[in-house]
Amino acid sequence: MIPLVAWRVGSQPFYTYTLLLDLGLLIAVAGLAVEGNRRGWSPAEVLEALAWALLPGMLAGRAAYAAGLGIPLWQGAPWGEGLSFAAALAGGALGLALLALVRRRSYWQLLGAVVPGLALGQALGWLGAAAHGVSAGAPLAPGTWWAPRLRDLYGTELPRFPVQYLAALASLAAWAIMARLRPGDRGRTAGYAIVVGVSLALLCGHVEQRQPLLAGLSFDQAVYSALALAGAALAATLALRQAGRRRTRGPHQELCRPGRGAAPPPCHPEWRGTAESGQWPGGHPSR
Repeated sequence: MIPLVAWRVGSQPFYTYTLLLDLGLLIAVAGLAVEGNRRGWSPAEVLEALAWALLPGMLAGRAAYAAGLGIPLWQGAPWGEGLSFAAALAGGALGLALLALVRRRSYWQLLGAVVPGLALGQALGWLGAAAHGVSAGAPLAPGTWWAPRLRDLYGTELPRFPVQYLAALASLAAWAIMARLRPGDRGRTAGYAIVVGVSLALLCGHVEQRQPLLAGLSFDQAVYSALALAGAALAATLALRQAGRRRTRGPHQELCRPGRGAAPPPCHPEWRGTAESGQWPGGHPSR
């Protein structure tokens, strides 16, 4: 089990939850900085994207968390406080949409730059949630061999459904898919939304203190389900657009598409023969 307290400053504890959440935030910021540099953004543009995603996200996440528990928005202790990740995602996406509208920047480029680092960072955040008991899974029978002993917010340690650990794995899976397939900005956004939305919507159904809000879904489940549906709609749009391009591509365009490892087609600049001779430079590769 992950320790509850990372260290103490005098009598004041510094919680592991806060440590891992801060490390995850640093990873997300570093990922955004790397993406911004790759895209030729200035430091001011990177900081602008960070501010418009982070501030609304933190405010929305904290407000939803405090409202769900019936506690003040900001308490006196700066360490150990929580937030709703689902609300933080929604707030950050809305903040980036406002940035794109106000500064006339591409919304898809902003999202595409944010989601790789976010996927890695949120994996650490979910491990921090496991350490602190946030979103603890429902208790299982004592004889359940695969159920780890996890604490809830009140410190009760029981064999539980590993919601936080599986959520961390889903976040890493979203990052791995983006790293392996290297899709465009819209493809990145769609992949992240589908993997994270579907997995977290299902996992939140096993949270112990789940409060049904809409059609039997909790607030977090409703947000994650909406995220998954939006990702599926975006993926379908991209697939239809790609299919339309293939249908409208003529035979000559299809012939002139560059092939990996293949000799250049007749319309290619390296073609030196004639239609009558059919000769390639150095002979046809099939000979």
